[in-house]
Amino acid sequence: MNQLLTPEQSRRVVDWLHARKLEFYLESNNGLFASENFATLGEPVMQEYSARKGQDNAAKMTVRQAFPEMIFGAELYRDDLNKVSFILESYEDFLAAKAAFPDLQAGTWGGAGETALFGDLGVKGISKAHAIDKLLQHIGGRIEDTIAFGDAKFAGQS
Repeated sequence: MNQLLTPEQSRRVVDWLHARKLEFYLESNNGLFASENFATLGEPVMQEYSARKGQDNAAKMTVRQAFPEMIFGAELYRDDLNKVSFILESYEDFLAAKAAFPDLQAGTWGGAGETALFGDLGVKGISKAHAIDKLLQHIGGRIEDTIAFGDAKFAGQS
């Protein structure tokens, strides 16, 4: 199951992020595609993120180390996007994105609330919990027979 942003939504997000001078990367099944200055301006953010995760080499982390498969210099107007992640200069950037794109699901990661490092925009209603619900429906399974783990909160039952 793969649900994508529409090409129009993708173009609007890229244009909006460029207008706000926010660096970002596009998440697609075909790869991660970095904005023009993400490698440079994302480095201190990735160092902070790595330090928060307790990684030994956090102070020397580069974007290219954190994302070795990331593609630089590619076309940013795409029709194959699952999600867009962007560096938050302030929490206001997240609030502005949420207001500018009511048709998309806005979130943050790399911290909580005003300490988040990244914002993201994706298809509304898509989450890990949604995927598990769909999978259980497909296989005739029960939530009681599942366990979940990952890098973020699970919105299903606890």
